[in-house]
Amino acid sequence: MSFGLTLRQYLDLAEEARSDFQADHLSLRKLISVCVLTNHLPEIVFAEHAAANPLKVHGQTRVDDYRNQIVQIACPSALIIRDLCDYAKHGPRLRRSSVQVDQTGKQTKLELDTASFLAGAPNHQEVERFVVTLRDGTERLAEDLVRDVVNYWNAEFVAHGL
Repeated sequence: MSFGLTLRQYLDLAEEARSDFQADHLSLRKLISVCVLTNHLPEIVFAEHAAANPLKVHGQTRVDDYRNQIVQIACPSALIIRDLCDYAKHGPRLRRSSVQVDQTGKQTKLELDTASFLAGAPNHQEVERFVVTLRDGTERLAEDLVRDVVNYWNAEFVAHGL
């Protein structure tokens, strides 16, 4: 079934989901929504352009190659977003060998208070954020991952006239 969306409209939905998540960065529902929308962009772009204009999908002939060899190499955050999307859809265990995410949860982080810094009296404040911990122990803020992936797709749309 199709909703009759153009590629641009689909990207617009992903951008709206990112804005919703940025405005409410502790909403797991909003994080999952933006992950699902951005994770499926490779399949949607591939379905639209692979046969008629393969240059728009970097000449790839299989959707998995487009996702794995093009998208995830150009935007490593896309693989992490894929993991989050798949965990949301399929539960606590994923069988793909490429899974990077170990756990995700809310954590309290110390962040520089920009207003106090600009006033000449640097101060830090505790802020709660969704933190994605990778299997190698690296921690990434979910907000940064979402931003990276949406920015990648915006640039891809411009560069390849999608």
